[in-house]
Amino acid sequence: MAVTLNQIFELKCLSELEDVSSVALYVGLLAIPLCLLTPVPQYYKLYKRGSAAGFSSMMLLIGNIGRSLNVINLLILHYDQIRLCSSGPGMMIKCQPSLLVLYSGLSGCLSLFPLYFVVSIMNSRRSSALGGSGSSSHRRLWIGLFTQFFIIGLVGSPFIMVIQEGRCAPFQTYANIVGFFNAFFLCAQFLPQIFLTWTQKEGGAISYLTYFPDVLGGYIMTVEKAFGTHERISTWMPYALMHTLELIMLILNATFDDSFREWLRHSVRPHRSRYGPLRVMADSDDLDDSASLKRDARDRT
Repeated sequence: MAVTLNQIFELKCLSELEDVSSVALYVGLLAIPLCLLTPVPQYYKLYKRGSAAGFSSMMLLIGNIGRSLNVINLLILHYDQIRLCSSGPGMMIKCQPSLLVLYSGLSGCLSLFPLYFVVSIMNSRRSSALGGSGSSSHRRLWIGLFTQFFIIGLVGSPFIMVIQEGRCAPFQTYANIVGFFNAFFLCAQFLPQIFLTWTQKEGGAISYLTYFPDVLGGYIMTVEKAFGTHERISTWMPYALMHTLELIMLILNATFDDSFREWLRHSVRPHRSRYGPLRVMADSDDLDDSASLKRDARDRT
């Protein structure tokens, strides 16, 4: 089905089921498990290192808010399609392809949300071990959690009125405003990490196996949203901008990542890896343990 510029940049509710192509359907189905599994290497790397040094909890706080606003935006704009799922026999199955982007957005939000808590706890413990104030770190953690839930609850509460109204149209302007605020949060989330990496000249806490596939998959899903399921610009433009900043963050992190540079120096130049770029990222994650221990020892002295 041909896609026009008016469809790509339209801000109206999605009130009819989309005629999703086979390619768009398979991409959408694949996106859901990928969104759920992509953060696993990051959780594992933090567990294996035992440290979140160089990882900005502020990046995760802003990201959680942005991803949650994206889900709210999608829920409102897709509400008419959601209602169509119960409009007749067989409609529950027929409507699912039109909701794949909603499912992938929700999956990504839920899988990454706990990461803020994990990194904040690890940074708090590290601060206490280095002679800092553990109580102030814990206070910042709970203030951050309260801030997230307060903003998400405040912005999401009008969805109750959407349910009561039974249709999206009266709230489509609000949904798109939420989408553009989502754009701000999603794009801004990587700035604290870029600033932290640049000022501390330290990288390595970021998992390449989590964020590099996220960049690649993010660009693919942007095309899927714009041309596959004809999502509104407020649901895909934020992610196009976000993944560009995410790529900049990754490049900067690799620049100051001692383990990544060490791997390149000892492995890439003498011979090419039989496993390609993913082997590079996995080896860098493994080599980072010793670099992290060296940095912690340096901080204690």
